[in-house]
Amino acid sequence: MAITRLNNNSIGTYEEGTWTPSFNTNNGDANISYSSQSGTYRKIGRLVYINCRISCSITSNGTGNYLQLEGLPFTGVGDRFGGFSIGGINGCDATASVGSATMICLNMYNGLDYLRFNGSKASGGNGNFLNPTNTNFPTFIMVGGVYSTTA
Repeated sequence: MAITRLNNNSIGTYEEGTWTPSFNTNNGDANISYSSQSGTYRKIGRLVYINCRISCSITSNGTGNYLQLEGLPFTGVGDRFGGFSIGGINGCDATASVGSATMICLNMYNGLDYLRFNGSKASGGNGNFLNPTNTNFPTFIMVGGVYSTTA
């Protein structure tokens, strides 16, 4: 196996910063009061590494069809590419929306700067997107992950 050595300019750009994560629906009509919102990112070339934490209370879930984590620092590329881990979540009942969901996942879609929540079933296969009209919004969440961007 050959190992190729890269020069210092091979990664392109390097950047670190903060971003403000938030919840919403695809209609943008949820009424949310945040007690804390914090996010950090590290961009190396086209890869963006994110971490965030949100604490909030929800007055109204809104009327949208999708529950979203918004405010990502860069627009993603590639359909469903990226890996995201939920380190902690409170207050979100996926079973009401997906039915017998045992896992809550986050998906990145091409050309978007937010993630959509999806429920996964124990029997395998993907569930539906979490529908805010019959799913409780999370009141606390920690997320980490990586995705690709063109920027």
